[in-house]
Amino acid sequence: RRMTTTMVKKEELGTQEEQTDTVVEPEFETLFRNQRIFQESIVGKGNVRDDPQQLGYHSLSAIKEICEVLDADQRWKTHRNTKYDRKEKLAEVADVFIFAINIALYSDYSAKEVLNAIVKKQRINFERLQKSKEKGELK
Repeated sequence: RRMTTTMVKKEELGTQEEQTDTVVEPEFETLFRNQRIFQESIVGKGNVRDDPQQLGYHSLSAIKEICEVLDADQRWKTHRNTKYDRKEKLAEVADVFIFAINIALYSDYSAKEVLNAIVKKQRINFERLQKSKEKGELK
């Protein structure tokens, strides 16, 4: 069963821990709409559009958030690194997705365009994987 979400006041969201425990499955377009509303509250209504400077800012911010994901889970480094904070890592992964939505918004892509591109790219990746397996390149 799907639930759609709407923008709510910060006080209504609860703590980050409470939010993590809440199961909500918003539509992809709802995520985009909510993020557009949030961005417009920062830059003004109508100002979330194709903007190379904002694109650059949000792209670099996404890279920074990816680094924070790696910092929250350092098990990838060596056998000596055991740091793993699951909640912190999840919060950072969420930030990566939010900045990815911002990149799309400031590139003037709609939720539908991005979702279609993702589906198309996943199909291409599966086709490539299948071809690699057929060639014996993968087990």
